[in-house]
Amino acid sequence: MAILHGSWISQSHASETAGHFWIWGETWRRIDPIEILAESSRAEFSRIVHPFAMAEEELRKLLRSLHDSHSLTWNVAEFPLQELGVAGQARTRKRQTTPTAAEASVCSVRWQAIGFSAPTQRFENGALPQHSAASEEGDFSLELLSWQVPGIRLTAIEALQFLQSLPLSSVLDDENSWLGDDLRFWSHIARWQLDLSARAKFYRF
Repeated sequence: MAILHGSWISQSHASETAGHFWIWGETWRRIDPIEILAESSRAEFSRIVHPFAMAEEELRKLLRSLHDSHSLTWNVAEFPLQELGVAGQARTRKRQTTPTAAEASVCSVRWQAIGFSAPTQRFENGALPQHSAASEEGDFSLELLSWQVPGIRLTAIEALQFLQSLPLSSVLDDENSWLGDDLRFWSHIARWQLDLSARAKFYRF
């Protein structure tokens, strides 16, 4: 099961003048708890990659599938949905086996990893983040621990265009099971903001 997530991230460093929107994918994998040494600090733990987070090509494939089925619209030219090195295939009639330096450098700017706190189940000698689709029932306790989550960075304008293209649904159904609760929340916020702007219900600073 693949689930698309998104969150607004405030300024992550001093050189950033504004925040950005973060998109990442989650998929189910059968994974044993990740071994963590008892004396490991939270700082060391936060460097571990979220085991359910999608890799770059996995997320690109999911977005391409959703875009082709008209479930969403993807207009981020700096993160093309086709495989790197294949964009010019129709023009050159020759498939490139490796991405060009320009393509790789652009995509590396958009594809980054951030520290992200997620509900995590602790075991005797390990830990495992809870999958967002997992049942919360059970005889276990959860704690918030930080994981490295790779994903795609969007500007505010790109995020608004993306959020407006998402299906407007307040209930979870099989057709929209790929839409995470956090992304569903932000899609409603984006539409509410547009409604307020259209009715001039905002304050000028």
